[in-house]
Amino acid sequence: MKAIKVSLIAILVLVIAIWIYNLRADEVEISPLVKFAITCEPCELELKNRLLGIDSGLICVKPPMPPDDVIEILDKRSVDKEYTKWVLLIYLKLYEKQILLTRQSFETRDTPYMVERFKKSEALSRAFCQIVGKNEIERTLGPEFLPASKAYEFIEEHQLFIDDKEIRDEMNRIDSVSN
Repeated sequence: MKAIKVSLIAILVLVIAIWIYNLRADEVEISPLVKFAITCEPCELELKNRLLGIDSGLICVKPPMPPDDVIEILDKRSVDKEYTKWVLLIYLKLYEKQILLTRQSFETRDTPYMVERFKKSEALSRAFCQIVGKNEIERTLGPEFLPASKAYEFIEEHQLFIDDKEIRDEMNRIDSVSN
């Protein structure tokens, strides 16, 4: 009986620790994420080698690795409209480059995601899942397939950022390269 009580207390402490670790706050400064989203250039190396042609085998599946201050924002800031905008902009840029390189979009997460999701390199994927997930499981673990094109689809489906210059400009670039 004592072992059961100890086990239940240990589980409760673990659940509370996970809950506290995952708390998000509005007060986390967002400017490093804004700067990263505006200046990031996904697939830079692959685009330099684009002369090899679409059939070269060069693909770009992930956005650039953000610096530590951006990772902290991705993990700690509340998922509000501003946060959503900048994360979606990063994935729109990635989608545009994927279309330029291969005319298609790819899964953006490392697999197996259940294990890999806790790595720093997956901070943007965790943020993207938080935004585009349709329920708590998808927001935590992500949908079954998470291509960069999901950012474009999500914005269209939810009619988000219709009058936002950065988002509209990037979506127009995507439209121009995909036609």
